[in-house]
Amino acid sequence: MDVAQQYIEFKLGNQTYAVKMKYVREIIKPLDITSLLGSPDFVKGVSRVRDHVITIIDLRNKFKIELSDLTKEEPRIVILEHEKGTLGLYVDDVVEILESSSVEQIPNMVHHGVIQEIIKLEESLTPILDVNKLFTEDVTTWLNS
Repeated sequence: MDVAQQYIEFKLGNQTYAVKMKYVREIIKPLDITSLLGSPDFVKGVSRVRDHVITIIDLRNKFKIELSDLTKEEPRIVILEHEKGTLGLYVDDVVEILESSSVEQIPNMVHHGVIQEIIKLEESLTPILDVNKLFTEDVTTWLNS
């Protein structure tokens, strides 16, 4: 029997995605973000979060996702902690905390990007972002420069 895991489900445009809860330190309302000269387009900038400077990544911009015009969104920053560092993900809205043991791998021959698993819900499928792949070479190179 599979063990249920928790996920944070969030919106980017019209689609929902999730990340494993074990990587999420906190979810906050957007703060003042300071833009950085020379940063990649997907880097929104940096913010002070509890006396730490955190780099904020705009996932919608990074993955070229159109803004949804169907609903009013409440943007949030999902703070992730990972062995490679701490990062804030700027998302359109946080939907809910999911708990599921119904997760299926996506074969590498079909998709080998940032999505490797899918949560199977009663009426929908929610892609799970692989946090390891969010810290891609372009992100880590820029963060360490």
